[in-house]
Amino acid sequence: MSTCTAHANGPSTIETYSDVAVQHFMSPRNTARIEGVNGKGCTSSESLDNFSQISIRVGPSDRIDAVRSRTVGCAAAVACGSRFSEMVKGLSLSEATKITPENIVQSLGGLPASGTCYARLPVVALQAAIEDYHDRARLAHGRKQRNTFVYRRPSGPVQAQAC
Repeated sequence: MSTCTAHANGPSTIETYSDVAVQHFMSPRNTARIEGVNGKGCTSSESLDNFSQISIRVGPSDRIDAVRSRTVGCAAAVACGSRFSEMVKGLSLSEATKITPENIVQSLGGLPASGTCYARLPVVALQAAIEDYHDRARLAHGRKQRNTFVYRRPSGPVQAQAC
């Protein structure tokens, strides 16, 4: 376990992150640009401090062939986006939508209580990316459309006290 001193909204607090979470924050996975993106979605926390964007390339068998995760925000948000991108790569769209925020937190070896809410961001961003994928397929009738995305707000508040 690693400790992190956070300076947010008052006196310093010490939060403990697993080594897996620290690795994902310090060196996020699947951040490179991917060719042939056919679904892009994004979301943010209530305060707009944390932002998550998921880009996917879905193959002919409705499997996620490639994924890009871009997260701006606190350590927990970045770690969740990175880990989630590893979890969904290679899954079918229906399998990927079954991953829950709790699955992400568990796969990171846990997160401080103030950071668990951010596991919802990549889940919501993926839902938006899948919606965009279906919209593009419906609108394009086989033609690829570029530079579109779906922005979706989380259904409940995604805001921690100090993350």
